[in-house]
Amino acid sequence: MAPLLLIGALPLIALALNPNLFFSPLDFVDPWVYLGYFHHLKEFSGSLFKGLYFANRLSWLLPGTLFFKVLSPLVANYALRLAVAYTALFSLYFALRRLASEGLALAAAVTLAANPFFWQAVGEDYVDGFGVALYLLLAALLSRTRITPTVCVVVGALWVALVDSNLVWAGFTPALLLLYFRNPREAWKSDLRYAIAGALALAAVLSIASHLLWNDWWFYRSSLSFASGSLSRQSSYKRPGYAWMLHAPWLASLALSIAVSPWRRGIRTWQFWACLAPIAAVELPGLYFLDYPFYASFLMPAIVLAYASRWEIAAALALNVGLFAMQPARLTPSAHDSYARITQAMQQVDQARGARRPLFWYNAKEPNAAELDALSSVYLWVYSSIGRDFPERPNTEKLAAGKLLVIASSRPDAMEAARRSLAPLGFDLREEGSAKQLHFAEVVASR
Repeated sequence: MAPLLLIGALPLIALALNPNLFFSPLDFVDPWVYLGYFHHLKEFSGSLFKGLYFANRLSWLLPGTLFFKVLSPLVANYALRLAVAYTALFSLYFALRRLASEGLALAAAVTLAANPFFWQAVGEDYVDGFGVALYLLLAALLSRTRITPTVCVVVGALWVALVDSNLVWAGFTPALLLLYFRNPREAWKSDLRYAIAGALALAAVLSIASHLLWNDWWFYRSSLSFASGSLSRQSSYKRPGYAWMLHAPWLASLALSIAVSPWRRGIRTWQFWACLAPIAAVELPGLYFLDYPFYASFLMPAIVLAYASRWEIAAALALNVGLFAMQPARLTPSAHDSYARITQAMQQVDQARGARRPLFWYNAKEPNAAELDALSSVYLWVYSSIGRDFPERPNTEKLAAGKLLVIASSRPDAMEAARRSLAPLGFDLREEGSAKQLHFAEVVASR
């Protein structure tokens, strides 16, 4: 019981040390995009932003939507983070208790909880933390000595959920099979049939959901299209050379794990290399993956499952504690207040826009520009931002009569400045109200 109580306390201890852990960083667009889908899943996937791959990650979006439907935004934010964190930590403990020993399992859970990049993964609305938790849950189930038909059905469903959250996880399937075949599996054919049944059952649920949401039975169409497009071209996000690795602290745990691998033996070491192999296959041709912590985190489960000795865990724990201590607060000391302001502004935008897609126009020099970036990201900033240099240089390609313009400015003459800037373009504004810094107006043709 004591180990379980300690693991239960780990997220609360981490949160007490850094209250910002459970809030998405303002400088990372994607988590705020998923927050937008949590609040507007039907509208975003079915009309405003139909056909985008974000909506295909239903295994993450559906539970997230449920949390935000039944709870207030702030409570839902904490509850969702804790659910993911506890799933990951308890799954790791139970997996290693079977694969190694109880003492090593507990030490590994503490070490994972000391890793600031673990909290970066589970503390934001991006899908990587969800995937980390699902992979560890699968490892805990597959490491069981006796696997019942019910467990096999659950495993199949969880595998679909994992791959649905990000296609990259499919490449980790051989590693999971290594954990499964660690014990003699005379009934593996029967287990496979039950797992396929579970996979098909969840796939059917996701298919029905996608049909109801955006009228397409194939729930993974956009994700596959996006993945094939990404693999066929050199990414602009890839950092040149390898010097960037010297400034990538999220790779420290991976480097340590590779360094101690010659002293390891057994299936858990092989599962580590089985996870690293597909990442290397993506990284070496020039695609990006390890360049960013929200992708490198995919290797976190393989790293912690491979811990093989007390001295290795001691080194990893010391490393993680040092990184945790050196990490600055990821947002501001008032992350709670910042999140509250953003969600309140989102409610104000929703009340003003009706069914329209909002267009955001603000200046990057505003004191709260980072929060405005996050707000526009909720509505997929690529499609909704017309400029960050208000009142200059709006993006005319997105402007059209009938559009709702959200001007976020502390200037007392914000509406007049906007009119002066839009007049030469043949547009005027019909004011629809304001809420604090936000000014709402419909774009109309000039008379």
